[in-house]
Amino acid sequence: MAKFLKVWDMTKEGKGVKKDEPRKKPFFAFFEEYFRHFSKLLTAGLLWIPFVVLIIPSGLGNVGMYGVTRSLSLQRPCFVTSDFFDYIKKNWKQALPLGIINALITGLLYFDIYYNFKSVLHTDDIYSIIGLGLVLFIFVVFSGMKYYFWLLMITFDLKFTTLYKNSFHFFFINLWKNLLVEIVMCVIYTLPAALWILIRFPEQITVIAYLLILFVFAPGFKAFLVCKVAFPTIKKHIIDPYYEENPDLDIEKRRELGLIEEERSEEDAIFEDRG
Repeated sequence: MAKFLKVWDMTKEGKGVKKDEPRKKPFFAFFEEYFRHFSKLLTAGLLWIPFVVLIIPSGLGNVGMYGVTRSLSLQRPCFVTSDFFDYIKKNWKQALPLGIINALITGLLYFDIYYNFKSVLHTDDIYSIIGLGLVLFIFVVFSGMKYYFWLLMITFDLKFTTLYKNSFHFFFINLWKNLLVEIVMCVIYTLPAALWILIRFPEQITVIAYLLILFVFAPGFKAFLVCKVAFPTIKKHIIDPYYEENPDLDIEKRRELGLIEEERSEEDAIFEDRG
């Protein structure tokens, strides 16, 4: 029991990184960091569940989740519960309506996929096939855009139209990595069903495994993976170019995000970390 409780010790420090330790390959480095933060990611996922189950305030849960996982992915200090609700408090005016809009768009896309797929099954009409392909393409693009909505929201003060425009651009800028994330999550979500079909897993175990993956393991894993893929792209194309021209601005904000380490004098902030 004592060993189990240690997993949930939110004050426990990680092992850290030795100064002269050889640089690990990204795949191994990712999973080392993920398991180092496993209890915190699990806790963030549990906090996220009620918002997503209720659907309407799902944007609030997402902004809290991505605020926490951004800090963890950047190796910054993080107090999961308080930080989760702080990000919601600071961003709820945008997060709430954006979550509703995204839910409506996603629901419409699911309906269109179902309708066009049903049409393809019952007819050889070329227009139904084209329609299904087009809707699937839009669905994939929109799913990838969601990786950037919340990170852009908590990092910058942007209008809705700018959030959507930048997220659309980042999907194609970081296309292959975004598609890899979608493939990985698709495999994770379908794994229980695949095991049930291939090796005839008992239905009860399959349902339990699916619920555990969907509501316990997947939320934190997905958000952490997305932050590792998406935030470096945001940094490269927005943050770095700006501060190459303005190296003395927003020192404290950048230090809080781990973007700089050196001690420098504090200046008035232009870059706004809204988390």
